Amino acid sequence: MTNMTRGTRFYYTGDMANADGEGSISRVIDSPKWGLSYDLTFDDGRLFRNVSPLAFEPGSGRRFWPLDEWRANRAERIAEMQARMSQIEEQTRTLGPWHISCERGDGHFDISSDTVLQLAKVSNRANARLIAAAPELLEALRECYTRIFNYDAGMDELELRDPEVTKVLNSLALQDAERAIRLAEE
Repeated sequence: MTNMTRGTRFYYTGDMANADGEGSISRVIDSPKWGLSYDLTFDDGRLFRNVSPLAFEPGSGRRFWPLDEWRANRAERIAEMQARMSQIEEQTRTLGPWHISCERGDGHFDISSDTVLQLAKVSNRANARLIAAAPELLEALRECYTRIFNYDAGMDELELRDPEVTKVLNSLALQDAERAIRLAEE
């Protein structure tokens, strides 16, 4: 790794005693006796003194990352996780749409899909509608997860905590869920 300069942005993953966070190298110390080290100032005001450049080296317990490298690594891990989730779901679930196929005389409802005649037998209409909406709710949940997980890419910490931004995200999630339930009721 090349030596970093004053002002270089970093991400700290945190540990049991210290919260994660972003910041900048505030001072580069090149001591003839002790070698190179950095003073790190976090955006929240914390200060770590005399951090060795080795703390930024790739490896299994790495705590400090150049910010751009951390963001790229994070995006790559998210994409890998989403690909794995997608593969697992395709192998283990019955694809939608699901619907209430019939109301039995005994008060039970059958849930079915285009490929499976009876996925479930449910004793209450509300539960039947909820189960029938499961594939659409899963897609809405996936979309919410993606929006929230990728949310910080274009916004700073203050914007993330803004109640109006939170309200908009919650509203979008609620709209997706309500649409899925309406589809299940049809």
